[in-house]
Amino acid sequence: MLETFTLDQLRALITVIEEGSFSAAARKLHRVQSAVSTSMANLETQLGVPLWDRSTKIARLTDQGQAILAAARKVCTEVDSLRKLAAGMVLGLEASVSLCVDILFPVMALVDLCERFRDEFPSVDLRVDTQTMTGVSARVIDGSATLGVASPMGVTAGLERKVLTTIQMIPVVASQHPLAAVRGPIPTTRLRDSIQLVLSELHGEGHPDQAVLSSRTWRVRDLHTKHAMLRGNLN
Repeated sequence: MLETFTLDQLRALITVIEEGSFSAAARKLHRVQSAVSTSMANLETQLGVPLWDRSTKIARLTDQGQAILAAARKVCTEVDSLRKLAAGMVLGLEASVSLCVDILFPVMALVDLCERFRDEFPSVDLRVDTQTMTGVSARVIDGSATLGVASPMGVTAGLERKVLTTIQMIPVVASQHPLAAVRGPIPTTRLRDSIQLVLSELHGEGHPDQAVLSSRTWRVRDLHTKHAMLRGNLN
């Protein structure tokens, strides 16, 4: 018998509880009270469990009714999500989007972007990946990413591109490094003999290193390692 109850009955159940009575629910649903009462009686019969405590004049759910109410709310929420998803697809909205960003992309800006994406497209799933340099373009080309955000050097020819913003690169050293004691601008000639930690791609991949100011370079593949080595004064 479970297949015979309707979504309309579940919504009526929720409305009775939210409005506080059968009569208030009838007004909210633009129906006569008898129609709402009949719908609730039929739902109780079809489910085979007592939904209403009839010892009081005010509509009150039994323990079983409370459990049914929670399930009904979940069902209605899922149905509403399904309807929004279908409506979005009709308008050309994607069911999911994969975003790949360069590892240098500011994390807080990425979080802000994801927050606004969630609010504007609540029915669209989002997957975020991070790659280094041309790794972003590779994800877009092989189809594992819908969109990519990379530096100009990391964008493969032939991809459609749009400039978003600029990011300033600033050389840094640990607080105990000799260069940290220098006051004022530091000539690039003084940087040539210091080890420079360079975020780069694997040998033979993509583009050459960027912003290299020293003749001595140690190469790393991720920012976490680079940051730890900088903090450890390994430059």
